[in-house]
Amino acid sequence: MVENVLEEMKNEGFKAALVKKDGHLYKSNFPFEDPLPSVISSLLNTADAIFKQLKEEGQEYEIAFEDSLVVAIPVSDYFYLIGVLDGREQKKEFRKYISKIKPILK
Repeated sequence: MVENVLEEMKNEGFKAALVKKDGHLYKSNFPFEDPLPSVISSLLNTADAIFKQLKEEGQEYEIAFEDSLVVAIPVSDYFYLIGVLDGREQKKEFRKYISKIKPILK
């Protein structure tokens, strides 16, 4: 179940959430309160629209802040996996959870 994967991520030190592409929070392992899910979803959907205009597909999105990195990866037609990371060095480990979450959401 998704909750188990998110709990495993939390135990590994990752703040993670599944956000529906319509902006609603589905599940999270940390306090990810409104309006953040809808704002991030709106940004991601805008980026998706730009990529479609360019006939490309976005595989991963990043929003960089001074001391953290928000990574968003589409994991189905309806969900993004969002991670709040301490830096780029955590991205490789974060990505390994994609293969665990995708089959659950099919």
